[in-house]
Amino acid sequence: MTDTRLYKTLSALSLVELSRFLKFMESPYHNANMAQYKLLHFLHLHFKQQTQIPTREDAFHSYNEANHEFDDLKFRKTCSDLLSKFESFLILEALKDQPLVEKNLLLQQIHNKGFDHMLNKTIQNADKYYQRFPEKSANFHLRQYEKGRIQYEIDTQFDKKKNKKTSDQLLRIDTLSSNLDQFYVIEKLKMACSLATWQQKLKTKNRPFEVEIILRMLAKNKLLENPAISIYRNMYLMLTEKESKRYFEELKDMVNQHFDIFSKDEQRNIFDALISYCVGQLNKGVPGFVTETLLVYNEAISTGVILTNNELSPITFRNYIILCLRNGEYDKAETFITENASLLNIKLRENALNFNLARVHFYKGDFEDTLRYLSLVDYEDMFYNLNSRILSLATNYELSEMDVMESQIDSFNGYLQRINISQDKAPFYSNFLKYLKRLILSGQYDKKKLVQLKEQIVEESQIVNKEWLLEKVNDLL
Repeated sequence: MTDTRLYKTLSALSLVELSRFLKFMESPYHNANMAQYKLLHFLHLHFKQQTQIPTREDAFHSYNEANHEFDDLKFRKTCSDLLSKFESFLILEALKDQPLVEKNLLLQQIHNKGFDHMLNKTIQNADKYYQRFPEKSANFHLRQYEKGRIQYEIDTQFDKKKNKKTSDQLLRIDTLSSNLDQFYVIEKLKMACSLATWQQKLKTKNRPFEVEIILRMLAKNKLLENPAISIYRNMYLMLTEKESKRYFEELKDMVNQHFDIFSKDEQRNIFDALISYCVGQLNKGVPGFVTETLLVYNEAISTGVILTNNELSPITFRNYIILCLRNGEYDKAETFITENASLLNIKLRENALNFNLARVHFYKGDFEDTLRYLSLVDYEDMFYNLNSRILSLATNYELSEMDVMESQIDSFNGYLQRINISQDKAPFYSNFLKYLKRLILSGQYDKKKLVQLKEQIVEESQIVNKEWLLEKVNDLL
């Protein structure tokens, strides 16, 4: 049964979603086939009660109660038909999340069916809803255009019947054009921002021709008065211009003022762009951007924008703590861990909690506590395995446990050879072990050799914990 498309689809639903689909199938309007309903009811009970996975035969007999032999062709037909009903269910569910589309469809249908007595009230209700609708980005202007086009069609037919020619028609066309322009410009700028982000990753510099036209047009056009257009323009310039700090500051101010006009997905994308920009400045060594990045993270977490299904990703959790530690804010890092660990997925929480507490205590110089928390980390996860080993080695160096370290280095090298780690990541760890081993033997070096060791570490681009290694070499110089 698990290899059927129906089972794979239904198993991906939450129990709440599955129950809603069952209610959908209970309605005679949506479904008149009891076989499909019985099959769904059978599978619903299976998922709810977590019973043993049923066979195809079990599922077939759940709705075919007579003692008929299993018919694979008929069973597959029932499954296929039920999946078709599920597709209809998905459309209706999606429509609930698209109220502007719903308003436009209603207006279009009332017009198509000739229910003239309902038109004025429906138009009034739609206008009020659009006025109160909080999101004012690209989707809003597209739906506003669609609604305006329907109303223009209605008004034009009415004027033809009355043999009227009014200047209002010109005004309606101008409004239609304006909404279409705003939708187009916002979408083009959004795509340009995505392209700019990928170009930074791939180290290419081509700028899309259409965006250059749009940027020149906006410099002389009132479209820039639209907050969404202004924000995406600044985002693009922040990502592409050399003098980007000004656009970053302006973008932050605009986001604070107009945050609510965007959907949740757009809000997340905007904050992702701000964080990516800050990280880029950090990597360039631009002063002040540790604090800037923390401020952006604080805003993203407090508003819930950076959360996915009300959960904080372990990567974001880890990055925030690293920034605090780099900024010397150890107590802030520890407070963040205790206050926000509950936002992590429960399956990932313990590892993230213990590893990051170990890291905080290492920075604070509490090395015994560092090792205590590292002992609680589950090494099944490769990230925590690799980085816990690195942190454990650094801690034992601080505790002058040289014999322990030599054994750990040999064990780590063996682990790197056994695991399936990508070739671009492996050198970062093997190089750390190489230079750490040389650091352990530093008592045999004169100052000239220590200077050479430092120069080699500085020039090495593929190495983890580079700052710590350099700090330890400097301590010996």
